[in-house]
Amino acid sequence: MGTSVSLSKPAKTKRLVAIVLAAIAAVSTGCSDSTEIPVVGDEGTSPLALRVFNESSASSTAAFGGTVLLEGGCVALESEGSIYTIVWLDERTTWDPDLQQVTMRRSGGLDDLVATVGEFEELGGQLIDEDWDTLDWIEWAVKPGPECPRKIAVI
Repeated sequence: MGTSVSLSKPAKTKRLVAIVLAAIAAVSTGCSDSTEIPVVGDEGTSPLALRVFNESSASSTAAFGGTVLLEGGCVALESEGSIYTIVWLDERTTWDPDLQQVTMRRSGGLDDLVATVGEFEELGGQLIDEDWDTLDWIEWAVKPGPECPRKIAVI
């Protein structure tokens, strides 16, 4: 037969508190949507749509140009008669609200990419005429807001 161990009242209370706290943590973790992605326009976000930077983040290097603008709350590009939300790399890109300027650090010894609202800029990447919300291959760090142009320019 097994031996029964009796816990003192303070030990029972501590154990009960630990069990309750573990249960609360498990429930709150299970209820939170850990996949919720920030959206341009959310409090604390800049006007930059951002994709996660990883080893497969390289986009095609087709050259295109256009005028950088703020459209629907997002930094966008007017090019070839269409307006595209520009999708930047998250860990490499910053927004300067005073200068209305985006700076993206590039690797391989290339100069930083600097794009200023109102200026014509030569960029490289890929223009995509499909609705960004239907593209499952982009891993978003910050999704475009609902008012942002639906087509994207992936930098």
